[in-house]
Amino acid sequence: MAPFIFTQKNKIHIFDLYKTQPMLETACSFLRDVASAGGQIVFLGTKLQAQDIVETAAKKSGVMFVVKRWLGGTLSNFDEVKANRDKLKYLMKGQDEGSFEKYTKKERLLIARQVNKLRGYHEGVLEMEKMPQALFVVDAKREKTAVKEAIQAGIPVVALIDSNTNPEGIAYPIPGNDDAIKAIDLVVKTVAEAVAYGYKEAAEAKSSSASSVTGAVGRKVEVVNLKLEKKPEVKKGKKNSKSPKILNKSNKTNKVNKTNKTNSKRGSTR
Repeated sequence: MAPFIFTQKNKIHIFDLYKTQPMLETACSFLRDVASAGGQIVFLGTKLQAQDIVETAAKKSGVMFVVKRWLGGTLSNFDEVKANRDKLKYLMKGQDEGSFEKYTKKERLLIARQVNKLRGYHEGVLEMEKMPQALFVVDAKREKTAVKEAIQAGIPVVALIDSNTNPEGIAYPIPGNDDAIKAIDLVVKTVAEAVAYGYKEAAEAKSSSASSVTGAVGRKVEVVNLKLEKKPEVKKGKKNSKSPKILNKSNKTNKVNKTNKTNSKRGSTR
């Protein structure tokens, strides 16, 4: 981390913000691209001064988060951990619907304890059905297990790293103080805004594509209706010889009726 340190006073390292800013912009650009492509992103910050900041920013930007404890195997043993998340969903659904009312009071108490325990591990990543496309970490040294799992799984890591952290393996390091609340708040909010903008772009692109598809379907329906509304053309050819014959027969019958009427009148006058 020596290249990113401006000076040292009273054994306190001061970062060179002229080097931190471009690295923060690069990290935000990467996360925005992931979000605009519809990728899943996880925010991780379990230290006390970062928990509320990370959770609030994650909820506003619409990403998953872990603020209590990173459960070992979340990425390296994904299927097994996903089974625990599915179990938590089942228990929570049963509590909401009252499916456990037939159980004894002791059994319901054990279920409630189990739900509270699993919530601490999985509440922020309850809807993670597949591996995320990026991981944002506050204090990479503290979250070394998560960083190691992400690197092994080939997931890019964006991390706020202090002077006591080795940035090796981290795809997008952000040099800065990961202990000060104001520094954490500034970096996390900046990253969250970039992610939220990316998800907004993805939603707009999806809505525009959906409207274009419906417009194309509407045009096809109009063409079909126009084809159906066309009157069948009358073929020009020989005249139908049957209709005149029918007319002639009717004319003959009319003439016979007229002659019969005149004859009857003449007979009556006589």
